[in-house]
Amino acid sequence: MTVSLPQRARDLVLLASLPDPYPVYRALRERSPAHRIAERNTVLLSRHADCDLVLRSPEVFSSRAQAGMDPVLIGADPPEHTRMRRFLAKAFSPAQVAPWEDFVRETARDLVGRMRRAGGPVDLVEGFTVPLPLAVMRELLQIPVALTPRFRQWTDAMSVAANGTLRTLEPAAIQAA
Repeated sequence: MTVSLPQRARDLVLLASLPDPYPVYRALRERSPAHRIAERNTVLLSRHADCDLVLRSPEVFSSRAQAGMDPVLIGADPPEHTRMRRFLAKAFSPAQVAPWEDFVRETARDLVGRMRRAGGPVDLVEGFTVPLPLAVMRELLQIPVALTPRFRQWTDAMSVAANGTLRTLEPAAIQAA
């Protein structure tokens, strides 16, 4: 079987939604372990040793080199990354998030209940994995429930700005022949 390798940034996002992405992962490791995605000026590494080398060498492989990346947590290099991570770790410690446990559990139960009542196949991303963190962020930021659709638009816009894509793309972009 011949496997097509991802050519565009959106192909990488869609790869995870394939029923069986492992042949593509295997092909990347074997045929193109440092696979270039030209439109994003990005190299996709598919071997553990290569990823480990890059992550342990920020002086050579800087996160800031990513086009459009602001020096926030994911786009920062040590020591800024370490400082920000340490700060955030305190904010998300078990003691800090414990008061939110009931809200998160209740919201999760509600979302699962909605999917069950819908009957038939459901889209887990649209029915659960997007609305749950969206509801938690909305509560943390004290955004009224009535503004949830607008808040979703804002988060989608931020996702497009950061990643250049949204989940609404068709999985047919990656095909295994």
